Amino acid sequence: MTFSSEGLSSTSQIQFASDTSKFAISRLSGGTAPPMADTETTIAELRARIKKTVDYIKSVPASAV
Repeated sequence: MTFSSEGLSSTSQIQFASDTSKFAISRLSGGTAPPMADTETTIAELRARIKKTVDYIKSVPASAV
């Protein structure tokens, strides 16, 4: 199932959103984003990736951005 006109799968869209979010914060803060392989195949794995991304973003102090 796809959600966009570009035909990306929902898995690819979540991976792309995760990468965009974590790299934006790392560039703005001068930090290093945690590595995440694009190997998720289940909803549970995708949820874990989202949680890891959110946890990273929350770990960067607002003053660093």
